[in-house]
This record gives sequence, C-alpha cells and structure tokens, in this order.
Amino acid sequence: MGTIVAISNEKGGTGKTTLAVNLGAALAIRGRKTLLIDMDPQGNASYILAKITDEDPAMYSVLTEKEIALDAIIQPTATEHFDIAPSNLHLAGAEIQLATLLGRENALKRKLLRMLSTAMTSCSSIPPPR
Repeated sequence: MGTIVAISNEKGGTGKTTLAVNLGAALAIRGRKTLLIDMDPQGNASYILAKITDEDPAMYSVLTEKEIALDAIIQPTATEHFDIAPSNLHLAGAEIQLATLLGRENALKRKLLRMLSTAMTSCSSIPPPR
C-alpha cells in the first residue's frame, strides 16, 4: 500500500496548502506517483494546479455520491507523476449532507483505499475545524 500524509492544523493561514502542494511536487519530481487530495472548500490548490472551477467534478461528489469513485475526478497537473483530486466551494456543504449517515467519518478512507496503489503517496490539505 502507498503512503498517506495528512497535513492539518487547527488554525487557518498556517501554510497547509502550500506545504501539501510543495511536498507533493517534490515527491513527484523524485519519481513518486503522488496524489494531492484537496479537502479545503476554498480549493486554492485545485485552482493553482489544475484550473478547477465550481462546475468541475470534485471531492464533494466523491464524498456524497456512492457511485462516484475518487479516480473519476482526478486531474493531472503540469508536473509528471503529480495528480490532484480537486475541491471547490461545494465541499463546504458536504458536512451537512453527511451528518446523518452512519460511518461518515470513514467516507474518504473507503474511497481512497479502493484506489491507492503501492507506488502512490497521497498528500491531503485539510482545512481547520470550525
């Protein structure tokens, strides 16, 4: 199985997205197949790396719709071996939509484990809790 790196901090503005993007790019440049999972509704990493808009499929769909697989939304970046699972503002509503579902805390884990290969490193940018 690949490696999962989660980058989180309770405070905003601490460089989580910058660290995730730079770590992902550095690993990819060194030949590691790397997936950045943007879990921040602001979607800054997604916009910078893949020019994602609010109309493009993103993490909200993966988390809220059982039939949408994580690999269905992955976009390539300009760096070889470096892909992104994008986010957008719709992700802000996922917490409310998932609130009544049993096992919601494992929704991302289930989708990620289905596709994570032995050669992949996943870096996630996670927003601060509210």
